[in-house]
Amino acid sequence: KGYTFTHYATWKNVNPETVIITEGPLKGAIINFLENTPTVAIPGVSSQKFLVETLKELKKQGLKEAIIAFDMDYYTNKNVQRSLKKLRKRLSDLEIPYVRYKWDKEYNGYDDYLASRAPE
Repeated sequence: KGYTFTHYATWKNVNPETVIITEGPLKGAIINFLENTPTVAIPGVSSQKFLVETLKELKKQGLKEAIIAFDMDYYTNKNVQRSLKKLRKRLSDLEIPYVRYKWDKEYNGYDDYLASRAPE
């Protein structure tokens, strides 16, 4: 049986105060590279089984805020909306303040949006 763990990416071996939570490890790695902000990526919006453990550990290491960067299909996809609500509840239960990034809907993922703005 396979398990879908969370993916954590950072350029610095430091305790993070802020992390960006996104879906998909490749997106997480791209966002981390372009933003230079630690990311926690879950395999898909509903794959949050190991996320709480990850967030608890990061909180012990100094995590103070989470930024949610789920894809923009949030506006049309009921599954993403349910998963976002579930994530908000988990963050609240862990007493981790959070915000949700919004960007131009032309770009579904935050990684796509950042890549469109990156210098060539």
